[in-house]
Amino acid sequence: ALNIRSLILENLEQAVITEDPEKRKMLLNFVIAGAGPTGVELCGAIAEVRNHIVPRDFRDLDPNEMEIHLVEGLDRVLPPMSEKASAKAEKFLKELGVQIHLNTMVEEYDGLKVTTNQED
Repeated sequence: ALNIRSLILENLEQAVITEDPEKRKMLLNFVIAGAGPTGVELCGAIAEVRNHIVPRDFRDLDPNEMEIHLVEGLDRVLPPMSEKASAKAEKFLKELGVQIHLNTMVEEYDGLKVTTNQED
């Protein structure tokens, strides 16, 4: 968890100083594979950073530039949980600005780019 936190903060710091818009976009784009409890919690935590920490501590960044994607191979978030809990979690994440991609499998990650089985 500490390593992930450090990586997120490092990306934000690098995004502040880069002048390359493509590099900035890459640094501010977070993809989490798996919408189980850990993936859902991690997306929520990153969204909280975007919504509360970035405006306060990274004033040179536009929080709207940050994208958070949750990729899940099954048809709902929190598949092991009840459908009610799943629906509530999905609604909450969407309200936080997390983009949810269901029925989507990660096919490849090269260290920079995530490729899925979907064309979008």
